[in-house]
Amino acid sequence: MYQNHLCLLTLLKLDIFFFVGYAIQLITLMPGGGSNSIIEFTIAIPISVLMLVFGFRGLHKENKVAMAIFLTACVLSGPYFILRFVQIFSPVPPGALDPYSNSRKFLTFFISTTVFLLIVTLGYSIVQFKNFGHGLRKAREEAKTKHADQRPLEHVAVEVDAEERDLGSSKIEETRWTID
Repeated sequence: MYQNHLCLLTLLKLDIFFFVGYAIQLITLMPGGGSNSIIEFTIAIPISVLMLVFGFRGLHKENKVAMAIFLTACVLSGPYFILRFVQIFSPVPPGALDPYSNSRKFLTFFISTTVFLLIVTLGYSIVQFKNFGHGLRKAREEAKTKHADQRPLEHVAVEVDAEERDLGSSKIEETRWTID
């Protein structure tokens, strides 16, 4: 249960990178920026960040409402990315400038990766949503206390015979770090 929690946290972090990366590429890789891409950029960044905040918050606090909003946003963002994917590969009328000629490969990679991560994140989110109230919070607390109870490295003083080290007849003290 706790391992799924950690996997979902990692997936959410990857989602942030790919969602924001896609939005930035959409505006910077298209020639002239395009007025539609600027509008889409100003809407996509805040909505994707807000969606992921709901995901992080819902997961951390085991808030079913926030997690339900996140799950709904994930389901609704899937068709958007599929639509953008279709638009990127739709044929351009003869004589018209292809707006994706220089950025098609990058946008395809980011959209494909984002859709894949979205599906995996959705699956893990549903599993975690079902685990709310069934010991997930307790498992997180146990993991925190387990790591807090681990002893740090101890400093141990060891006397070394100086003759063994060809340093004369006096005793020296050598310090070593040990792990128990």
